Amino acid sequence: MKPALLLLSKDTPKYLLEELEALARVASYEVKCIVKLRRRGGSFHLTRAKLNEILEKIRELNIEAIICAVPLPPSSFIRLQKETGKHVIDRTLLLLEVFDKNAGTKEAKLQIETAMFKHWLPILKESINILKRGELPGFMGGGAYAVDRYYLHVRRKIARNTRELEKIGRKRQMSRTRRRELGLPLIAITGFANAGKTTLFNVLTGSSKPTGDIPFTTLSTKVSKCAFRLENGSSLEMLFIDTVGLIVNVPAEIIEAFYSTLEEIVAADVIVFVLDASEEESIVKLKIREAKSTFANIGALNNPVIVALNKIDLIEEPGRVVEAVSSELRKSFPNLIGVVPISAKMKVGIESLVQRIWESLNQKLTSYELAIDLKETRGSQLT
Repeated sequence: MKPALLLLSKDTPKYLLEELEALARVASYEVKCIVKLRRRGGSFHLTRAKLNEILEKIRELNIEAIICAVPLPPSSFIRLQKETGKHVIDRTLLLLEVFDKNAGTKEAKLQIETAMFKHWLPILKESINILKRGELPGFMGGGAYAVDRYYLHVRRKIARNTRELEKIGRKRQMSRTRRRELGLPLIAITGFANAGKTTLFNVLTGSSKPTGDIPFTTLSTKVSKCAFRLENGSSLEMLFIDTVGLIVNVPAEIIEAFYSTLEEIVAADVIVFVLDASEEESIVKLKIREAKSTFANIGALNNPVIVALNKIDLIEEPGRVVEAVSSELRKSFPNLIGVVPISAKMKVGIESLVQRIWESLNQKLTSYELAIDLKETRGSQLT
């Protein structure tokens, strides 16, 4: 674990601080200290006094990296890197480092690399401008010419990766078309990190995808066909897809990089949005608003949405939580089907969730009751 200094805004909320510290641990950084910046005139700036404070902390604690969670302009970012001589990353790069640790497919690796390169472009461009003005002698080695060449290399690399991702995207579209030809409804399971969406996917499909407290273990989608028995003797088959986790204050580069993966949500007949009911009410409402923003950005806001309020085994009054967040949900999702309290871990409320999914798919069969034996559920993996 690399000792790291965390650079924050003075008004950073507790939940965001906890998220940053958790992400840092996954990316092999140990936050040793926090330095807070004050916003001046609508933006953040590094004063000489604040730089001296950072340098003092680096000497005292042997800091090797700086995680900058405030939106510094490229010139200030470069200045921080130059004066400290340390590895400096912002929140977007920290997220991408976490993604990189969990990337298991060629597509995910290309998406992450492309997003990283695009994020660095403004900083590289500013470095070239500063070097040409002679304000950063020796910075990054080789002077303006070397940085300029690297900038062009990055642009070419982005173009190559984009072409590769377009090829993979076309294959993904062909897979979606083949799935549609099967005539089976597609149910997308989505939610924020550690809400329990992969646990729910495993329970519904009989799969054994990795789960745990490490955020963003799901970067590539997985589809599984699942059959449920109806009381009238007929069989109900659906395709469930586990999607990449949502992010609070998601950076634009990440939405762009993972758009082809997020398109699976857009193509879904029903979206199951998993929320962690054990979190503070204010955090749950914030995540509802953030999900609305992400769905709107990818074109999925008008899809039918069922909210699976997960981890009810950890709270005393599930009904009160449902009532508390229902208003926010109705305001956020124009095609909200309903809210179903569940515990994916304890397999509580799963039958009710599947019943609600079926009702949303076929209103004519709402009178049918599902008789689900979870032990008999079998899932078959699809591409």
